[in-house]
Formats: sequence, C-alpha cells, structure tokens
Amino acid sequence: MFNGPSRVIDVGRRTRFFTGALRRAIQVRDRHCTWPGCDVPAQRCEVDHVIPYTDGGETTQDNGALLCSYHHRHGHRRSKADPTAQDPHHPPDDTATG
Repeated sequence: MFNGPSRVIDVGRRTRFFTGALRRAIQVRDRHCTWPGCDVPAQRCEVDHVIPYTDGGETTQDNGALLCSYHHRHGHRRSKADPTAQDPHHPPDDTATG
C-alpha cells in the first residue's frame, strides 16, 4: 500500500508542508510519535522532514515522520546544539520500534 517508486501524493519541493492525503498517509503508517519510547497518537503529532527541507529534503512520504510537538521542537534544538544529547523526558528505549 505504501511501497513503490512514486506516489500520487508526493509533492517533492513544490511545498514545504505535509498536508491532506500525504499527511494522512504518514499518520496511518506511523500511528504515533516516532521518537523512541513516545506514544503520543498520530492526531496530536506533527509531520517533520527526516532530511530537513532547508537541506534539500523533499516533502514526500519517505521523508516524513510523525513527531509530537515536544519532540519536534526538541529534535531541532538538539540537532543544532548537541546531536548526541539525550531526551530527559524519554530516555532511549532499545525495544521501541518508532
């Protein structure tokens, strides 16, 4: 259902935001925040670019992932300040599938 070389809902670089059918497809695929150990449901999450849009990342299903608002903000701060910093609210969980 979600695999294949291209999808009608891929928008590439035409737009920065994950909306409509593309957003819904990512919500159905991920079901909750993809941060290890976090289970905030899809309806309360934001879709973030895996490869940042500003670094050439496309707005596609393969380059989108659900993150709750806390982890969306935390992930961006951590990647700029210290990419190895641990999340104080959700320590690493080796059993999480994200």
